Amino acid sequence: MHGLEIPAIFVLLILIVILLCVPQRQRATAAKEYVSVAALLLFFHRFGEDIIAVIVMAGAFCVGHLGKTGSLCSACLLVFIGFVVWAAKKDFRENREIRGGSVSAFNARVETYVRAGRTREKAIEITTRIRDGK
Repeated sequence: MHGLEIPAIFVLLILIVILLCVPQRQRATAAKEYVSVAALLLFFHRFGEDIIAVIVMAGAFCVGHLGKTGSLCSACLLVFIGFVVWAAKKDFRENREIRGGSVSAFNARVETYVRAGRTREKAIEITTRIRDGK
């Protein structure tokens, strides 16, 4: 074992304190979030050094074959692709909500188009086409 070992009783005491600080209706959600964060931290505590070592070795390999500029461009391209995928998923989810009849999603999309410089009438027309599936 490496690093600081935390007895299980302290983990349970922290969970109890957190649950006492949260309103009763939100306790199930708070417990799920606490367990998720604890599992993620435990994973990184156990495997963090190995993950960082693999990332450093992969980075050294890329720099060796592509050079510093090529490696930087490749990393930026991967980040850009990640943002594009995230934005596309968000857009698909919002379009599904608009087609489902959500007034708040409809109004939010209209406001987005208005902020982008379109007239309100044109924004409503475009969002109506999305809602109608045309």
